[in-house]
Amino acid sequence: MASSCTRTEGVEEEKGGPEWSQLPKELLELIAKKVALLSDYIRFRSVCKSWRSAAQPGNLRPQPPFLLLPHNLFIDSRSFFSLYTGKTHTLSVPGTSNKTILASSCGWMLLLDIAAIGVSLLNPVTGAQIQLPPPTSFRERPGLDWSYLFYRWEGFLSLGPDSSQRDWVVMVLCHDGSKDIHYCRPGDGAWSLLKANSAGVPSSVAYAKGQFCVLDRHGHLTIYAAALAAAAAEAAPPSRVILSSLLPPSTVPAKYYLGKASEAELLLLAHSSKFADPDNGVSKDFKLFKLDLGARLLEWSEINGIDGKTLFLTLGHCSMARARDFPGLGEDCVYFEALFDFLQYWDGQFRHIEALNLKNGVYESVWHAWKDLSKDLTDPIWVSFSLC
Repeated sequence: MASSCTRTEGVEEEKGGPEWSQLPKELLELIAKKVALLSDYIRFRSVCKSWRSAAQPGNLRPQPPFLLLPHNLFIDSRSFFSLYTGKTHTLSVPGTSNKTILASSCGWMLLLDIAAIGVSLLNPVTGAQIQLPPPTSFRERPGLDWSYLFYRWEGFLSLGPDSSQRDWVVMVLCHDGSKDIHYCRPGDGAWSLLKANSAGVPSSVAYAKGQFCVLDRHGHLTIYAAALAAAAAEAAPPSRVILSSLLPPSTVPAKYYLGKASEAELLLLAHSSKFADPDNGVSKDFKLFKLDLGARLLEWSEINGIDGKTLFLTLGHCSMARARDFPGLGEDCVYFEALFDFLQYWDGQFRHIEALNLKNGVYESVWHAWKDLSKDLTDPIWVSFSLC
């Protein structure tokens, strides 16, 4: 006989009461679809076999990211701040000690192992891991051993490894002055090389429609064709075929963030104090642009919102979530970490989260909590969680 769920966490069947495991599957599936938070979804699945069957991992709605706070690399304890709950959660994340998190997407983390000099993917919820090819071809800058310790590494993950599209790509670049971007796909036995030819050093990379979209620090976007490897154990030939090149959408010097709204659309967020014009009632110092990759003529167009979604920014990274799925997140808002005011900055690098409403240009200070205590701590990064 199947489990009757007579004792569960928070559910205890009274004698003569209903057998919770015998509830209709259609009803359980309907209830499961209403469960928004990952933690509640896990509790739902843990009740019994029939409840677990009704709440499939792939049916969990996309989760809003948590801000991974600065931490010591050499322990596996990590602190995450949730905008949805307004709380900080400190957790042990096995498999992250001695590793720095280069990127996060769709519930997976891209990890650089400092000790073993390896790159891997980790789902921190399920514990699943995917070992990527050893970075022997690019881990050290010619003429300078151990260069990975001297330069900042950055990674980008196009999709989750369990995505139904199976077209995820891992991209890694090292800020050592070169313009090389290294990438690999599912089943590759070696890393392939993209020789960027942009005017400035690449700062962000997106992969969409089988193309690499490389943004440099000056806001120039260059789109490259992706070369394919002849065999899984081999690297693809160096790719440098330029399909298109776009100038920055603003003539004002700005800091740019590249994001992917879908496989056919890119977003570009430009930040500059010169955008604001208090004398004329303009308080916004951000401008948002979109690019339709399927259009015959590729050009940036300025937009004033993101269809009720929410953007999350950290250094070099931009991610997105649907705000209406999670009360507490602002629609058409951008969340980013920033310094406190001058006195607190002078006192010791206090930081907090700010939200900018793209519709009206109003800023809101969301959370004040952490202080940069050591240069050995990592930069904060938004990370997402999933069950698959």
